[in-house]
Amino acid sequence: MRRVIWAMAVLLCGAAWAFTGTPAALAVLSASVLLPCVSIALTALAAGKVTSALYIPVGPQKGSFTDGWLQIKNSAPLPMARVRTTIDVINQLTGESRTLKIDCSVPPKGIKRVEFTFNPVCCGRIRFSVAGLQIFDPFGLIGWKTGVASTEKRTVLPETFPMTVRLSGSETLLGDDVLNLNRRGQDYSEPFQIRNYAEGDSLKQIHWKLSQKYDKYLVADPSAALTRALLVFWDKSVPAPPAVTDALGEAVMSLCLRLAEEEIPYSLALGGGENPILDITAVEDLYGIVHQLLRTQENGNGVTELLQMLGGRRYPLIALFTPQISKELPALSAVGKTTVFLCSETGEGERAGDIMCYVFSPADYKTTLRDVII
Repeated sequence: MRRVIWAMAVLLCGAAWAFTGTPAALAVLSASVLLPCVSIALTALAAGKVTSALYIPVGPQKGSFTDGWLQIKNSAPLPMARVRTTIDVINQLTGESRTLKIDCSVPPKGIKRVEFTFNPVCCGRIRFSVAGLQIFDPFGLIGWKTGVASTEKRTVLPETFPMTVRLSGSETLLGDDVLNLNRRGQDYSEPFQIRNYAEGDSLKQIHWKLSQKYDKYLVADPSAALTRALLVFWDKSVPAPPAVTDALGEAVMSLCLRLAEEEIPYSLALGGGENPILDITAVEDLYGIVHQLLRTQENGNGVTELLQMLGGRRYPLIALFTPQISKELPALSAVGKTTVFLCSETGEGERAGDIMCYVFSPADYKTTLRDVII
């Protein structure tokens, strides 16, 4: 449009000079042609000296406004009258996207800092990307693309909630008392021995019920290391509304965090990469891979892919988080006792026969999943 207006202005100035023939009309015609041409040439020479850098604070929180900024540096001795670009913000977990448009000027040999605000309403892996800059001459006739594309990624952690987790078959009788064997370094059989407390023993080994009963500290020695009996899998292959995906993310993270805090070893199926199934032993292990958990796999990672990843490997217990019941669920149940955590917008969903299923919605998941048995 600007080029059309410029062309019309040149034609009018040319017509005025043709009819009048005065020096003033010639000067106006010359200026209407030369000034834009000179500005275009100078801008073309200086455009390559404009660079940009994207700054995003670490650890943005869900539901909180966070300030970021784009810094544009002009190393040329000429001002950049108009610099345009866009920042694409994409949640790689929920698919939510937003485009921020930036249009500014930069002084000669100066720096322009353009601030923007974003408010992540859902957890996930957020990608901020700038394709490059577009530099226009002062008249806005021609634009040049310059600068290097830059990308920043930040993880918005889920807001975890209190969850009591009990594993079926995780308790064994010892006399009249119940001994919980869901601890690192213990298996599901009876302990090797119950003995008196000795200096250097971990407090976590103390059997408090028996200690109270016999009025002295007693500890339970494990007979063997506990193999991981639980597999946690989040099926992200089925498209779901952002609120549903967000609720599933918080439920998965709350369960995994609770297991890690209780030192219950388990496996977490992520899909893709060199290690599609990772063993989690401590909280540090979980936070080390949370950025992988909170993004959608490019090729999907449904129950069918999970069965392929397992390759015949069996787990006594499986926790499946999903927005939709898979037709492969019976096959997964053959691998291990499966508990389904099904999330929908309404809190209603088709149950899978006699398979244990917790059905919840983004509105009630924190209360529905307060106490779960897998």
